[in-house]
Formats: sequence, C-alpha cells, structure tokens
Amino acid sequence: VRPLVDPRRESLRLGLPLIAALSASFEISGAAGRGTQVTMRVPLETNGTLPEASAPVEMVNETQLRVPAGDLVAPVLSRVVAMFAARADFSVDRLSDAILLSDAISANGPDEFPNGTAQIGIAEEDGAFVVHVGPLESGAAQRLLDGMRIPELDASLEALADEIRVDDSEDGERLVVRIANPIARPV
Repeated sequence: VRPLVDPRRESLRLGLPLIAALSASFEISGAAGRGTQVTMRVPLETNGTLPEASAPVEMVNETQLRVPAGDLVAPVLSRVVAMFAARADFSVDRLSDAILLSDAISANGPDEFPNGTAQIGIAEEDGAFVVHVGPLESGAAQRLLDGMRIPELDASLEALADEIRVDDSEDGERLVVRIANPIARPV
C-alpha cells in the first residue's frame, strides 16, 4: 500500500483504523505487480423487510485482520492498535506501550505466520483490548515472546502488557496479549 502524496491535502491517516472500527473484519492482500485488495465485512441488521428464509448474520465481537506477513503487518497493526487504545481512552504513555508491543509482534512475526498471512484478532473490553495473534506454528508464540527481550536492559517488552499468554488449539498456537488502561473511565 503506497498512498500518493498530495501536499495540498491534509490527511488524518485514519483509513485502516477506521475500516477496523466500522467493520467486523477486514483483510488486506496483494503482491508486487498485482495491486492491493482490501476486503471488509460489515454485519447488517435487517429492518424486517427481508424474507423469513434469510439466515441471520453472525455477529463477530472481534476485529479480525488478515495481512500478508512482511512489511505491511507493522503499519497496519500499529494503526489498528492505536485506534483501539484511543477508544479505550489510554494516556499517551499507555498508547506508546501498546504500539511498542504491536511493533515487537510485527518485527518478530514474519517467519512465524503459516501460509505467509498474519492473522490477528482484537477484542475490546471495558477500558482494555485483547490482541490474539495466530494460529502460529508450534513454538512460534514463545519465539515471539523471546523476540521482545531487551538483553542490554535485562528486561522484556512483555512487562508493558497486563497479561500475555500462549493458548493452544487444534489449528495452532495463539499469542494473547491484554493491554488495559490503568485508569479506566467511569461507567
């Protein structure tokens, strides 16, 4: 995705986060010389005028991203994570923590996504959100966590998350990262 630069036109750079916020899921696919295809799924509610035989639309409570593993994962994931952090009313410092975590996942993940596609789900909670990365090959989630280590500081970016775990399922591992606003807004 290479936007054309128009110096006369100001941009909020909210295209992908806006798609994520308004759709149940979206997918970005393409390759050099083939172009880029963006697909978004928007669940619709009926107004009662559809025939009874039509099946109800399944509602998804998670934004689902499918992005070719590689250079697109970092900008897409960081913008979507920033949008979720803003919606959860994160401070600038906490927003930076969330983006650092997404950047670490992006930087260490390209070789870990089966079939060359990064699959990431983000679910909102009150004042927080949970990022699900996967399915991944066996051991890949731990390699992503190992990639978050900062040996010079004897620390890890894992400390920026409220919870990090690896879930196993029949289709592979999933890295689960929960990031919360320490000062959740009153309900």
